[in-house]
Amino acid sequence: GVFEVQGKRGILGVRADGSQVDKTVGTVNLAGSLVGIGGELLLSRPVDDGFALVKVPNSRGVRVLANNQLSGRTGRRGSLFVPDLRSYLSSPIGIVQDDLPVEMKLGAISKEIAVPYRGGAVVTFEATVIRALTGRLDVAGKAPEYGTFAVTVGATEFSSPLNATGEFYFEVLPPGDHPGIVSWKG
Repeated sequence: GVFEVQGKRGILGVRADGSQVDKTVGTVNLAGSLVGIGGELLLSRPVDDGFALVKVPNSRGVRVLANNQLSGRTGRRGSLFVPDLRSYLSSPIGIVQDDLPVEMKLGAISKEIAVPYRGGAVVTFEATVIRALTGRLDVAGKAPEYGTFAVTVGATEFSSPLNATGEFYFEVLPPGDHPGIVSWKG
C-alpha cells in the first residue's frame, strides 16, 4: 500500500510492501526543496523547473494566479512561493483584486514573466493605502467657487479643484500640517 501527502512545504510518502517470505518492508519518502529568493529562505515542494516569489506588500490572504490557475494565497508577510512554472515560456502571474481592501490602490493586477530552467523571479505587485482627504473651504463666509487648492509637501505640490460649494479632494496627501494656497476667480 502507498500513502502520500502533498503540502505547500513538501511531500511525505509512506509505502508498505509484502514480500515472498511474509515480511513487510516499509519505506518513508520525504521530498522538498529549500529555495533562497527575494531575501527569503523557503521550504517548498520539489522544484523541477522554474519558480517565482509573488509579493503583495502588507496584504495577507490575497489569491495568486499562475498561468490563470489558483496557486494559493499570500501569507502573513504578503508573499507566496510558486514552485511549478515552465521555464523559458511566458507565464502570466496575477492577483485577485477583490481580496484587497477598498482603500488599497494597485498598480497592476497581472504581469508576464519568463524564468530560466531551475531559476526564479520575484514578482511584486505594488499596493498602497489610499488616505483620502476631503473637506470644504469657507473664506469669509463665502465658498471659493471653481478654484484650486494647492498644498506643498517638501518639494512636491498636490492640487485639487474646488467645486461650486468649495469642496476639495486629495487622494495621496501625506499626513501632517502643510502650507496651502487657494486661488479662485474674483
